[in-house]
Amino acid sequence: MLHSQQLYNPANDLIMAKQHESLELLEKFNALSVKDKKQCKDLMKQMFKSVGEGSHVEPPLRANWGGRFLSLGKNVWVGSGAIILPGVKIGDDSIVGAGSVVTKNIPNGVVAVGNPCRVLRQVRKDEADSK
Repeated sequence: MLHSQQLYNPANDLIMAKQHESLELLEKFNALSVKDKKQCKDLMKQMFKSVGEGSHVEPPLRANWGGRFLSLGKNVWVGSGAIILPGVKIGDDSIVGAGSVVTKNIPNGVVAVGNPCRVLRQVRKDEADSK
């Protein structure tokens, strides 16, 4: 439905059932301790369309539909308060700055920041090693 260009109808029972299922996963994720990395990873794989190896999200996470339409590459870092719109893909080894509003796909290996989020530069070797 997300990409069908149909209007979102919150009165639709099927849509609301899927939304509630997503929100329940999100609630479980946000109740976890950051020390419980395995369960965090397991829930992330259920919540996101795809999650690359080395990607990490620290609770609390706020996401419409529990993040089901966001796609994170390998070794991605997303700063606090960033907003990633549905359908957007974050490339491998990329950094999204805190507070950014990501409206378009972010390529591999870049630092992207701002509102709207734009590529600032390539990730430096020392930054890639510290993520």
